[in-house]
Amino acid sequence: MPSALVLMAEYGELLERGPGTLRACIFAGERFPLKQLKDLRRGWPGVRMLNWYGPTETTVCTSYEVTAADLARTAAVPIGSPVAGDEVSLDDGEILVSGPTVMLGYWDGEPQVGPYRTGDLGRYDADGLLEYRGRVDDMAKVRGYRIEPAEVDGVLVAHEAVRDAVVLVVGADLDARLHAFVVPGTGRAPGLAELRRHCAVFLPPYMSIDALHVVSGFPRTPNGKADRAALGGLVAQEVGA
Repeated sequence: MPSALVLMAEYGELLERGPGTLRACIFAGERFPLKQLKDLRRGWPGVRMLNWYGPTETTVCTSYEVTAADLARTAAVPIGSPVAGDEVSLDDGEILVSGPTVMLGYWDGEPQVGPYRTGDLGRYDADGLLEYRGRVDDMAKVRGYRIEPAEVDGVLVAHEAVRDAVVLVVGADLDARLHAFVVPGTGRAPGLAELRRHCAVFLPPYMSIDALHVVSGFPRTPNGKADRAALGGLVAQEVGA
């Protein structure tokens, strides 16, 4: 999982120790922050790196190999192309999977019929590779437009002064606003105006952030992912203070 690799690189001297005899590094389960992925690619140039995608119900259904060419990227690497004989399609942006890796059904439940709806959002890039864009249930309407906060996460992480970022939608209806939690990289912490200018280069105006929270790190769930609910609680505390 990328979160585990990031923590090992930050606190466990993963890059300093080197890969040893490791020939391949496979990661899945969440988006790999671009800066840390580039650091790993540079630090382990002789190790194959594979970005796998697939929920539990389908196991691995797409794959993308990260190469030196990806060091020039300014957005997250794609999740790639179908593998293992699976077929992957999009329905109103949602990723659907059919093929031999899809489960037969849940225990003591109805059989799985037709393509499995993952609940994940995707789109194809200019090369026809699938990109992960977040969860369907994370979508929200802000300023009258449907947005995926994970897309804003990826743009913020591309900023030179940002090591990691999580964007939350706070409020509802006309009061919905985008709050960005940012872990700065080495050196200075970026300001709100600076990050808004950065967003304007890559995103439409309605997807620009409204508030900035600079933090030293994110609270984590038991499986190592950023705890969005806990971050939302921090916003509620600030509003109530």
